Formats: sequence, structure tokens, C-alpha cells
Amino acid sequence: MIVFLMWVCVMMLTSFVLVVILRIVTGHQIDYDAIEIALLIGFLMGWISYGFDPNYPKAFFKRLSNLIAHKDTPSGRAE
Repeated sequence: MIVFLMWVCVMMLTSFVLVVILRIVTGHQIDYDAIEIALLIGFLMGWISYGFDPNYPKAFFKRLSNLIAHKDTPSGRAE
């Protein structure tokens, strides 16, 4: 359950950042409606992608923790 919640939060954050960047680049004002829609889209992306393959988020977070702990490099080889 915790992996699902973390995955949904990652997708919501990704969607939020993309919407903010697009709003800034296109010159639009960042309003609450855009933020709400971005978070909703991120929630749905996380929920649907977790439903398709629940093992992917687990592997993603394991890989991320290994990178943070410097256990292996992005190429997949241990140092």
C-alpha cells in the first residue's frame, strides 16, 4: 500500500511540475484550476500505471534507493 501511495505522489508531482513549466513557457498565469487538474491527472496516471504493472513502482523505488546509496551506477554495474 505504501508503494502505491508513494507512486501516486511521484506521478502527481511530475504532472504538477510539467504543468507549471508549460504555463510559464506559454506565458499563462498559474491558477488554482491548472494546479487541481495537474494533480488529478497525476493521481489518475499513478493509479492506472500501478494497476497495469504493480511491480514497476517497486523496482523504480528500489533502483532509486540504490542510486541514492551509491550501490550501483546508472549503467547497472556496481562500483
